Parts: sequence; C-alpha cells; structure tokens
Amino acid sequence: NSSMQIVGSANLQMDHIRIISTGVALAVNDGSFKIANSYFESPTDAILVSELSADSEMIDSNWNTVLHNSDTSGHKLVIRGVNSPDSTFVIDGAGSKTFIRDSAVIGHVQHDAGYLAITNVGQVTADGSGESITSTADDSGNNFLYLNLISTKQDDGTYGKIEKTGDCDYQLGINDFGDDDNFNGNGTVGLITSDQVKVLYDPVSYTSTGILTDHIQQ
Repeated sequence: NSSMQIVGSANLQMDHIRIISTGVALAVNDGSFKIANSYFESPTDAILVSELSADSEMIDSNWNTVLHNSDTSGHKLVIRGVNSPDSTFVIDGAGSKTFIRDSAVIGHVQHDAGYLAITNVGQVTADGSGESITSTADDSGNNFLYLNLISTKQDDGTYGKIEKTGDCDYQLGINDFGDDDNFNGNGTVGLITSDQVKVLYDPVSYTSTGILTDHIQQ
C-alpha cells in the first residue's frame, strides 16, 4: 500500500504505474502531471487534484473510485482513454477546467463547479440511482457544461439519466440520450437522436488518435 503526492510546482511524468493505497492514491497540490497507462486504487478518492500549477493530462489510465478535481487555478485537466465503469468523477473546483474525452467507458460524473466538457465517450455508466451525469453548478464564474458525441445507453439497453439541477449555461451537440433527462439553465441544443453516437463512434474500433479527436473543443 502506498500513495503519491505532487506538491510545490513539481511536474510528474509517469507511465505504466500501479498505485494501491488505503488513502488517496494520487494527491496533487500545486503540481502538474502527465500520466499514461496507469491504475490507481483507493477506498476513497483514488485521485485528488487540489491545485494545478500547469495544464495536466491523464492518458489511457483507470481508477477504481473517484477522480476528484477541486482545482481553482484555471489550468486544464484533460482525461482521455478511460475504459472502466468504476472510474467516476467529481468536479467541484471553482474555476477548474476539465475535459473528459476519447474514452470507451467512464463512470458516473458529478459536476458541482467549473467548466466541464465531455466529448467522444461511448458510454457514461449510471450510478446506483440510475444517473449518468449529475450537475448542480450554478450560474457563476466559469461554470459550464458541454456534452457532445457521448452516450448514456447502458449495457441492458436502458439509459442513464442526466440530472442538471444547477442553472449554469450548457451546450449539447449530437448525443445518444434517453427521454427522461432534466436540463436546467440556459442551453444551446443541437440535434440529439438515439444511436447516432453509435454510428459515429464504436468503442470496439476506438483508438486514441481517432478521426473525431481533432474536433474536440478546448
């Protein structure tokens, strides 16, 4: 059992690392990172980002509980290549900028503050309450929710729910959603049709350099 901390503007580059901890597996406080092909396991927050000193990236990595982004610096945190329904997210840093993209399967996403963009994700897994994405972010600061080319369709054919009770602005592109979603706040909505994402994005043939990569908004 071990844990890793990134502090004091340190920059960590890590590949093919497995960290199993009884506490937070990876803690970032005034540091930055580029991590690839790694796994983090913890009974609490597997990855806790308190403050970033520069833009950071997580590539083709998974975790068993929560990636928790509480950053207030405004640096970008880009996560791509996730492939686990257990890899969930809590985004609650005022001023944070989180980009979850180019992933086959991710777990439930909780958005309480900051800018959050989820793009090109084959499945957002529902939690025990049947919700795939929950957003309570209010209309202040840089709070914003952007969803494009994602699906909330579950393995059994049902749909996870999107419950946006916060009144921050949002934008929807082409997505594969169910009929029971709730969107509060001012939104720009594009064409949303069932199974359209499946046509554009097949997790079986997914590669991190797929054709849709260049169309991601950042």
